Amino acid sequence: MVLFVIAAPLIETLLFQYAVIEIFKSIKVKLKYCCFLSAFIFASFHLYNIFYFLYAFVGGLLFAFLYVRGKNQKNAILLPLVTHIIYNGLVFISKYYFA
Repeated sequence: MVLFVIAAPLIETLLFQYAVIEIFKSIKVKLKYCCFLSAFIFASFHLYNIFYFLYAFVGGLLFAFLYVRGKNQKNAILLPLVTHIIYNGLVFISKYYFA
């Protein structure tokens, strides 16, 4: 549970939002393209089937948007991280307690 709900979102946020967006920004890629690249790479690591890929791509766009929106704040990484943790927590609860 801890791996799925907390560790995975932490690692994925650091890799797919922070690292990808900051690396592409540093080579002067427009911010909107950084977000799409971040979401595409995030979804590529969730390529279980095409529907899950598309679902993960939309989630990746949301996490990238939250990261970019939070850049004006001191702890920008917390917005996508907490959102991802809440999402994974809800999935875990629904899968193991209501299925």
